[in-house]
Amino acid sequence: MPDTLPFSISRLKECVATGLQCSPASISLIRQPTIEGDDHMIFLIDSKPDYIIRVTKPREDGSRSYNGQEMQARDIALRRLVQDEYRARGLDERIIPCSIATWKLSDDGNYAASLETKLQGLGLHRAPVSELTVQGLGSFLSVLKCVNIEGLEEKLGIKIPLIPFPNLKLLRESAIEAWARLVERGQVSVKDIGNQSPINGLLERKTTMLEKIQHLSPEYRLALVHNDIKGEHILICPQSGRITGILDWADAGIGNAVVDIAGKTGGFKYVPGDRYGQWEYQGDGFDGFLACPYNNGIYQVFVNSPDAKPRQGVKSDTCVPFTAGAFEYRLPANVTAAAWEY
Repeated sequence: MPDTLPFSISRLKECVATGLQCSPASISLIRQPTIEGDDHMIFLIDSKPDYIIRVTKPREDGSRSYNGQEMQARDIALRRLVQDEYRARGLDERIIPCSIATWKLSDDGNYAASLETKLQGLGLHRAPVSELTVQGLGSFLSVLKCVNIEGLEEKLGIKIPLIPFPNLKLLRESAIEAWARLVERGQVSVKDIGNQSPINGLLERKTTMLEKIQHLSPEYRLALVHNDIKGEHILICPQSGRITGILDWADAGIGNAVVDIAGKTGGFKYVPGDRYGQWEYQGDGFDGFLACPYNNGIYQVFVNSPDAKPRQGVKSDTCVPFTAGAFEYRLPANVTAAAWEY
């Protein structure tokens, strides 16, 4: 691999060799740009398939107010905390990636490497799910909601960001604008939405409940949230549906548990079944989604149009428009209970 990165590949190989107690000559790093996000570079180790290297990097838009080393320290500390919480409840803490060693790669702290266990499984958006999947998702939400966040920064010796609750008014306005564009361009018809007419203004009528959610309920309390839950960050066993990994904790913070519920259901819909029902993947192409607490349930609206652009600085991954046939629905009762009522 050519040494064209803002840190020395040779230095990284030496660090990894130290962590794995082997010769640097035996280390061959393979970068994986297709699975990298905004915050990390990913490297596989050719001779050590059970491990992975994550290297922090600055965001291109400069939106992060902390450097990579600080982000890494928080990421690892929160993962260890969640592992402890899983273990205390008799759950399998191995689904949370374990950091084995860390190294600073640049003087400014923007580039920091961590050697971690590589978890196996298929992304939730690619694999069939089962009752075990739903149970695992419920346990995940319950564990995070039960974490005592009082004095957590002092306890862990890190700063934890506060995740703001989304501005529902702005999100609804964006959704209505996107819907109007879909109708105007003929990208959605009465047939697409179950013959519910008139089609003009339909999304506006279907989302009037958002006007009622001006303030958080008195029962609302802050919780630890992962804040980046999506299909590729949840690994499951394709044979059993058991969750085998919950990845990428770099955006974790303190906020409303609905943030993780929204992420978990963003690409799936609930199809009523016997006890738990099934999760059905609805395909790629979502411009965004929103989930919000309402009458002890979770309502969501989706959009399936590349033309739906975020408004008022709202990030595209929290923009809310619509997918035909999915105006509003609730999560399975057991998942809602795990998140809100245990």
